[in-house]
Amino acid sequence: MLNQKKLQTLKDLLYVNLHKKMETETGLFFKMINHQLKTSDSRNFSQINPTCFELPGIFSLLIEEICTGQIKKSYPIAESLELISNFLIVHEDVQNGNPERNGHPSVWWEWGPAQAINAGDALHVLAQQSLLKLGHSEMAQKTLIESVITIENACFNVFKGQQLEIEFQDKIDINTKQYLEMIELKISSLIECSMKLSSALCGLQASEVSALGIFGKYFAMSYQIQLEINSFHFDTIKDDDKLNEIGSFITKKKNFPIIWAIENSSPQIKRELGTLYFKRVLDKKDVLTIQKIIQDNDILEKINHFSDEYFQKGIDELINKNIDNNIIEKFQLFKNLLRKDAIT
Repeated sequence: MLNQKKLQTLKDLLYVNLHKKMETETGLFFKMINHQLKTSDSRNFSQINPTCFELPGIFSLLIEEICTGQIKKSYPIAESLELISNFLIVHEDVQNGNPERNGHPSVWWEWGPAQAINAGDALHVLAQQSLLKLGHSEMAQKTLIESVITIENACFNVFKGQQLEIEFQDKIDINTKQYLEMIELKISSLIECSMKLSSALCGLQASEVSALGIFGKYFAMSYQIQLEINSFHFDTIKDDDKLNEIGSFITKKKNFPIIWAIENSSPQIKRELGTLYFKRVLDKKDVLTIQKIIQDNDILEKINHFSDEYFQKGIDELINKNIDNNIIEKFQLFKNLLRKDAIT
């Protein structure tokens, strides 16, 4: 069954190999890298759902298992994408000023922003080195080059999405179309990449690979929207599981419920939210005020359908491209990861 426990099992498989390779290295450089990997590994997906940056490596293993019934060839792709995810997380912690992640000090908090940026860049290089192992096994050199290009294009799309997100922080007139385009770049690119590379490695036809990639894109959109809806469900400002979301609010990042509310709500609600976001800095009291505005006006209920609609778009793509029904049935199980009570 595809659920959070299954994701944790796949993550454990992935990190056993990563730790073996990294823990033999010494010096401050690898001390920072191992600190980040242990921080990511400490997150228990059986209890807390992964973010979209934590899914690409796991999904590489999962796609091979769905398509072939085993996990054998996809480890280099999974390791590469997991290292890239950690590179992005290190840099994101610097950007957002997150002092901790998963209950551990963030790399920049422990060693400073300059060292953290350097460690993040190194993770990117290590990701490429991991991917190069494919050239000595199952994949021809041409396919290897195409894989490197696919991953680098996905990374570039993430960077473009991050640039838009930062630009949006100081703007109040962002509409839902613009915001969804931003999260498609930032959030969906690596999951789409993961599904395309792993399915190609399994020997699927080009049209099937494309369809699985598009499913990955729409699933990521669906999952991210649900995460952002659920980011408002914290009881107190001290809720430890929500510190990253609260940190994002304080840096004036506007997520999907806020963008939708500003665009579609009454003039009074627009004024209330606009007044808050015109402040130079938001404090924790402001975050609670935003939460109350969103919840009191039933914004979350009004936008719940977006997540379901994006997921169905992904399934429709598989059906339209005549993907094997047995495979489609397995992809339908991704719906389990979108349960409203599952994403916390």
